[in-house]
Amino acid sequence: MLTVLSASLMLGTLIACIRPEPLGDIWFATFCWTACVLFLLMTTLSVMRLHQLFKQGGKVVAQMLGGRRLMWKESTFMERRLMNLVAETALAAGIVAPTVYVLDKDNSINAFVAGLKTNDAVIGITNGALLCLNRDELHALVAHEFSHIVHGDMHLNMKLSAYLCGLHSLASAGRYFLFGYDEKADEYRRNKNVDNHLFDNAVSVILPLLPFQIIGMVLLLVGSVGSIGATWIQAAVSRKRELLADMAAVQYTRQSQPLINVLCKIAQENSHLLHAHYATEFAHMLFGDLSGSLNTRLIATHPPLIERIANLDAQEAKRLADDIAEWESVLVYQQGKYRYHAVFQAAFTDVIVQNSRDEQSYRQHQTQIENKIKQYRSPAALIAPLPKTWENTQYDHEAANIGLSILLQIEADFQAASGSDKAIRLRQSPPKQALYALEALLPAFVMQPQSDWQNLCQTWFMQIKDHHAALLWRVMAAYLDLTLPESQPIDKESAWQILSQPEMVSLQQLDAALANAQNWDERSKTECLRIQSAKLSGNHMVLWRYLCLRLQRPHWAVGGVA
Repeated sequence: MLTVLSASLMLGTLIACIRPEPLGDIWFATFCWTACVLFLLMTTLSVMRLHQLFKQGGKVVAQMLGGRRLMWKESTFMERRLMNLVAETALAAGIVAPTVYVLDKDNSINAFVAGLKTNDAVIGITNGALLCLNRDELHALVAHEFSHIVHGDMHLNMKLSAYLCGLHSLASAGRYFLFGYDEKADEYRRNKNVDNHLFDNAVSVILPLLPFQIIGMVLLLVGSVGSIGATWIQAAVSRKRELLADMAAVQYTRQSQPLINVLCKIAQENSHLLHAHYATEFAHMLFGDLSGSLNTRLIATHPPLIERIANLDAQEAKRLADDIAEWESVLVYQQGKYRYHAVFQAAFTDVIVQNSRDEQSYRQHQTQIENKIKQYRSPAALIAPLPKTWENTQYDHEAANIGLSILLQIEADFQAASGSDKAIRLRQSPPKQALYALEALLPAFVMQPQSDWQNLCQTWFMQIKDHHAALLWRVMAAYLDLTLPESQPIDKESAWQILSQPEMVSLQQLDAALANAQNWDERSKTECLRIQSAKLSGNHMVLWRYLCLRLQRPHWAVGGVA
């Protein structure tokens, strides 16, 4: 209504000044017609947005904000970490895991959830949050958004965004004319290769001559009244709910410091704007306030950062008050965009470069392990699917660490240091085939610094007490080309006798025999394994795989069904 009145007053006054008719009559007529047209327009836009949201669910919000849906097989290791955290939090919250989107063009730290029901919910994370937050901090951010799903805020926020769409529409259109462009149209032009079309060339000449900047400024000026009013409504609904969601995130993660760190990084980054010109329509859905550190507290949809930190830890808020005030006082506006704090910008650039290098190295290790597993696993192997709680352990190295520690029967004290809730759930439903579970987890396990997984393997070896777990560790070590325990040297005849009945000897004797067999010719190695293939590959799969790996005999050379 505020937008309708302000636009009608401005347009009516403008026309009354340039027309010769009596001032009162033309002004009133123009005011009435403009008010009616704008009211119908805004009502229509709100109804259309409500229908769109009800029909397509949360994914339409993610797409409007420039989100890209993540898929397990196509994602990077950082994206897999995010999806695994979403799955873990969904399991803890007892709801269906929402679809995950990443806002690739937004290097600020922000997030949102959207949807009318839990089964059509989506969660969106900005690229800046994905790259600049560690696992605990990202988990805290995800847990905050899950609180909005569990407590019904998401449903309310979706309806609110539809109802306020009309109020935001003129200002959004103004921002589009001033700063935006139609990415979908550009993509269509590229796909259809219409750049040399006669009409296309004419449009490219005519469009720059049109006064889009003036149109945008007028629309932004006229629509700003309604947009501010809509923002006040958003703030009235979302401010208290953000504080409650922060507290709920602490309950999910059982620690407050990671969420405090996220809020500090947002203050340090000092830029919260999103790339999409629709962002203000969904400002109340976001984790961070789009108004940033400008003097716009009256239209801020979120409480001040220092207030949110005090809500979590009053002592920490007192300690950080001066730092946050200093960080929020620095904001540089260049070329129509808010630039990052210089310190944060340098750190973010370093993170991008380092992540790119890590991704290339991790992918190389992952591919090597996957090819090696295919080389030694028989196509005839009957592989039981992993339990549902184990599915995501094959996509994230941190979850794979926990899964492997359980397969190797490592003490619970170690697992507690790497995620007790996850470890407890995995322990309750162990996989039926430990060998195939190990092979499923290894490609994710190597997607971390090589020194980390090497040290982890050595630590596990020192804690293993069970014979079967020790043999499983040797299979893992053979896949990863790790140094195996030293053994006493023996002659070839003794080694052949031990390898003729490997299931009857100790692991120390087996290691000694395999160390001697490394010097055999290829024919002797193959013959030794072929004798054992029928018996071992069916009943002693872990032992069979260990023999094949140590003697470097792939499945097509020795047969077997494992």
